[in-house]
Amino acid sequence: TDKDTTNKTTFIFKWDTLYNADDYRVDIWTPIFNSGQKILSIVTTSDTFKYTLAEGIYEWGIRGQNNLTNTPFSKRSLFIDTTNPNTPSLLAPANNASMNDSIISFSWSRGIITGSTIKDSLYIYSDSLMTSIKISKYVSETSYSDSLGVGTFFWRVRSIDAASNYSNYSVLRKLTLQ
Repeated sequence: TDKDTTNKTTFIFKWDTLYNADDYRVDIWTPIFNSGQKILSIVTTSDTFKYTLAEGIYEWGIRGQNNLTNTPFSKRSLFIDTTNPNTPSLLAPANNASMNDSIISFSWSRGIITGSTIKDSLYIYSDSLMTSIKISKYVSETSYSDSLGVGTFFWRVRSIDAASNYSNYSVLRKLTLQ
């Protein structure tokens, strides 16, 4: 699909056949079609083409052609991201914090984002073995606030990017609410 983001590197490019086309020209460019570096230009009589690309941003185009004319290129863009996000670093509340029950603000940092967009999974457990989940939530920002009630809780964060690459889990922190 156009503007796809993936962690896959081998693709089968596919297109609809055209009635008057004798063959098809496939061009792959980085970063922008016709103004970046051409990675590949082939001519094939098939309606599919398999190719492996490295991590990066690409645009690919296909056109039908015969000995008299060519169609315009039909173009799509592709973002290949194979790099896992950084492991989140928990900022607040501190490990072993003891607080009054109220709205608690959890915060963390991701470090520099080097690939596709990132969201985080925040996990808050009511046991240190992480078997009883109190909250499991996707968060776009690097903070979340909620009231948990009285008790002892454990929390950690894991990042996931748009290409489905996962970070390692952060350390597990303990929080007591009175």
